[in-house]
Formats: sequence, structure tokens, C-alpha cells
Amino acid sequence: MMLRIVSAIAALLASSASNAADLIRCTSKTGPEIVLALGSEKRLGQRVSCLHSEFVVDMEPCAPEGKFGLSRPTGAADLVKIVDRWQEYSDHLGGVTNHYVTPKEIAFSGGFHGSTNGYQQFWRFTANRLAGTGILKIEKGQYMEGEYAYQCQKASQKF
Repeated sequence: MMLRIVSAIAALLASSASNAADLIRCTSKTGPEIVLALGSEKRLGQRVSCLHSEFVVDMEPCAPEGKFGLSRPTGAADLVKIVDRWQEYSDHLGGVTNHYVTPKEIAFSGGFHGSTNGYQQFWRFTANRLAGTGILKIEKGQYMEGEYAYQCQKASQKF
């Protein structure tokens, strides 16, 4: 009996550890800290990755790998829909986040899809997985516009 309980606890811990997010912390001398949480949570029935930083406003910057996360246009600006292709958000009004991962890089981009101008990208962050570096580009006219260089490394939560 005791062996079964120990085995069940071990299996639960192993399963929890495998579902834990990979965290990548990126710091810059001039830009805000960025934390990438890969596979961090399940939203709208899908596993999503998120970018966390103070420069992101009016959107929830989360999306599944290779897909688009769509946020509400106002208020909490939370994630309301996930689509596979850019053509599928043509009737969306609000924030749009794209995310992809390759053996060389991890990338997130975000912007707003409006009724008159279509999609306008506001920012893009790309982390080079081989060099441990990153680049944040914030488009002209946006808060903190410019280009920022980063050093990135895998991180673990303290608690």
C-alpha cells in the first residue's frame, strides 16, 4: 500500500515537472527586463507561451507556437481567440501576438489589428538560442521606440 502511494506521488511530481514552463530571462543595459515563459499555461484549450515585460500594453502577449493569440481591444485586453494563420484574424479588432520557436531562435511579435489600417506591428523580440542574445525592436511612434540588445539565459523560479 505504502509503495503505491509513493509511486503515485512520484508520478504526480514527474508529470508536474514536465509541464513546468521553460523560463528565459533577458536583461538589457537600456531596455526593460523580458521573461519568456514557454508553454507556461493552457489558455482556450491550448498550451501557450508568453512574453512578460513592462513595454507590452493593451494586450496579453501569449500564443501557441506557430499560431496567433488575439486579445480584446480594451479593458483587461485578455486573450479571446487563437488562430492558426494571419488570414484568420482579418475580422478581429484588438491585439495580435505571434510566436514561433526554431532550433536557432525564439520569437514573439505583437501589434494591433484595426478596422481601418489592418494589422500594425508594434514590437518584435527575437532571442538567439545559440548565442544567448536577444533583440527587441519597438516600432516608431510606440512607447520606448527603438532597438535594444539583450543577454538571455535559462532561469528557474526561486519559489
